Amino acid sequence: MPVTELKEGFFLTFVGAAVPPEHENKFYRVAAVETLTYDTGDETTTVFSSVASGAESGYISIDPLEPKATPMHLFLVHPGIRDGGRYQMKIPDGSDRMGIDDQLDIARLDNLKSPWVAPGDDFAFYLLHNQVPAVNVENVTPEAFTPKMYFTGEKYQLDLVADLTLVKKLQNYAQGISPYVPCKLVTLGGIKN
Repeated sequence: MPVTELKEGFFLTFVGAAVPPEHENKFYRVAAVETLTYDTGDETTTVFSSVASGAESGYISIDPLEPKATPMHLFLVHPGIRDGGRYQMKIPDGSDRMGIDDQLDIARLDNLKSPWVAPGDDFAFYLLHNQVPAVNVENVTPEAFTPKMYFTGEKYQLDLVADLTLVKKLQNYAQGISPYVPCKLVTLGGIKN
């Protein structure tokens, strides 16, 4: 199980190119924390169809990983891979990126980098409402298989900080000015910090 990133009562703000305009320069308090688990092959119909040897699945959005808008949720997601395919991710879907780099083909995972039973912390990412990962699976094995991913992590219910005195102290923290209140800077879209 991944290490807890945020605890109830922590303050945070979002940074990076993937921050939606409505969340820019705002601060939030973690109101509640729950475990997040999702298995792409644990449903009545799987997310992925069978992929022939040497073929690709095409990008498929993992919609069940979309956090709620009301009440506001943030997800910390650790992807684990079950088979021998190469998994290319775009976070959020529709972009050509994972994390802070705007590059194609940047996020390729496999079952060695991030195994099913112990998803790698190095590949964790944060998601907000309207942000889901899109995954393309390249089958480099000699046989057809149905891709399977396991997502684990945490979901956080967030409350907007409205107290202007507290907001000023949270802003001071990022600038290194006293008095301040500690605040975690959360980069959306694939780089855990």
